Amino acid sequence: MMYFLHHLSDRFIGFNVFLYVTFRAIAAAVTAFLLTLIFGNFIIRILIALKLGQPIRGAAEVHRLAELHGGKQGTPTMGGVLVIGSVFVSSLGWSCFA
Repeated sequence: MMYFLHHLSDRFIGFNVFLYVTFRAIAAAVTAFLLTLIFGNFIIRILIALKLGQPIRGAAEVHRLAELHGGKQGTPTMGGVLVIGSVFVSSLGWSCFA
């Protein structure tokens, strides 16, 4: 769809904005943020189901820290996959037409 909007810049001056790198970079950042919001809960549920959680050391290894840190057990640790994936997809989508 954005490719066709880009070609409308010949007829309507307002569609020239799709030619600017700064506009596409900002649009890619906003798109990545929206993708993260939309798919965040789904990805986190998948990571929990795959049991990719935070390992917690036992009390014998870290003494009191195990009590304080024990609540984090099972927290998904691969949230970067969501962020990097959404940035990659949105950057690829906004850079395809130039």
